[in-house]
Amino acid sequence: MLTSCTCNLISFNHLLIVLKSAIDVLFATRGLSISRIRGQGFDGASNMNRHISGLKSLIQAENASAFYVHCFAHQLQLTLVAVSKKHDKICSFFDHLASLVNFVGASCKRKELVLVKQIEKLAEEISQGNRMTGKGLNQEAVLKRPGDTRWGSHYHTILSVISLFSPALDVLEEIKDMPSFHENKGEIYRLIDAMNDFEFIFLLHLMRKVLGITNDLSQGLQRKDQDLANALCLVNVSKKMLQTFRDDGWNELIVDVSKFCEKFEIDVPDMDAISMPRGRSRRKLQKVSNKHHFKISLMNTIIDYQLQEINERLDRDNMELLSCISCLNPQNSFLTFDK
Repeated sequence: MLTSCTCNLISFNHLLIVLKSAIDVLFATRGLSISRIRGQGFDGASNMNRHISGLKSLIQAENASAFYVHCFAHQLQLTLVAVSKKHDKICSFFDHLASLVNFVGASCKRKELVLVKQIEKLAEEISQGNRMTGKGLNQEAVLKRPGDTRWGSHYHTILSVISLFSPALDVLEEIKDMPSFHENKGEIYRLIDAMNDFEFIFLLHLMRKVLGITNDLSQGLQRKDQDLANALCLVNVSKKMLQTFRDDGWNELIVDVSKFCEKFEIDVPDMDAISMPRGRSRRKLQKVSNKHHFKISLMNTIIDYQLQEINERLDRDNMELLSCISCLNPQNSFLTFDK
């Protein structure tokens, strides 16, 4: 009898064979040979870069010179998310985010409840004239799970939670006292408590903005028609956008967060009052204002992490090297080549 693990291994190996066959067919139709490959680049998924049985290994078995390089754009995006999690508050925020998405989207019944609540909310807003209608608008949405090997998944998870915040919270409130969820009562109350906390809402909007900028960079680096010169320009633009957001984005951010909190009746703290973090001994507290806590300790620190990571991966030497390589672009008769 085959176990589930054995079946998974068989299907996994079959997938790799199919992928390898597709590459062979593509090369054959273009008159190319695998023996001429000098590099291969994929994302970090195990079926692609596994040392023994990954696709890269199947190709290298035929051509040892086909060296593997983890796709830089994918690696950059994943690293920027990981760098954000170096901050304790951000790490805790993403834990709550993952728990929310996993719990609410863990069953078809709960997914259906979210959909029903979403439809009810849309109908209410449309009837009140607070939402535009038209082709392509107000589509059904789902909570998207974050994954460390999927492009931009954390950013899209944040967008989906903001979009479905009210339906998800309504579902949790509806099921919290149901006998069938008695074993999950503690988790449900923790999620409700987190979603009604100003700091969670602040981080939700902060990370939407920060990861939105870096996600645009990552998506731009993936474009098939992207050349190195444009890519370098895109990197500089993204760094400037992050720096501009750090220097001038506080007022706009806090207005957006406050409006969101007012919509869902979440208390907004006085930014000039002394910050009182939850779960900390008051004798050990540093007497700083709420504005200092949210702007300096959270917003500026997270953006600094992002800028530092981008600068380390794309320092002056690397940028100069890429700039020189871009001069070898054969477009327009090597127009950018400087003798």
